[in-house]
Amino acid sequence: MNSQRILILGGLVLILIGIIYGFTHAGFFIKSLREARLESMQLAIDFAIRNQTSQAFGYLKQAEHIQELWERNMDAHSHVTLFGFQSLLLAFLLPYISLNQKLILILAIFMVMGGLLLPLGVVLEALGFEIPGFISAMLGGSWVLIATLGFTIGFLLHWRSSSKI
Repeated sequence: MNSQRILILGGLVLILIGIIYGFTHAGFFIKSLREARLESMQLAIDFAIRNQTSQAFGYLKQAEHIQELWERNMDAHSHVTLFGFQSLLLAFLLPYISLNQKLILILAIFMVMGGLLLPLGVVLEALGFEIPGFISAMLGGSWVLIATLGFTIGFLLHWRSSSKI
């Protein structure tokens, strides 16, 4: 499979994953997360009114955890979708990338795999798998960074050597 196909197919798959993940999260989890957060906040207020600050603080921490879970899921959905669009953009910029074809292939694989690993790591961290999630997110983020930097350098090399863009 060539670089362009990897970026196009990979980009479309990443976008599809993002849409399905966002649809599932919004359709099945947001309401229960919102209700759980509201309940925790209400209990925190109730205990604070009774001057039971340790219980109130515990419920505030619980509400914070629920909010973090909500935000991490939104982050994962956004990242995987955006990396899909970035992959598609890079596929169409390939004629303007002046790099060795083998290097372009490696960068394409890094882009798509990193675009999957980073959001996966974010979700794993939110679910309490902090070490594997952190490793996945950092590895995926590094791959996306390397791919983006590599394609940018290839574009600049093309631009420097040609007046056609």
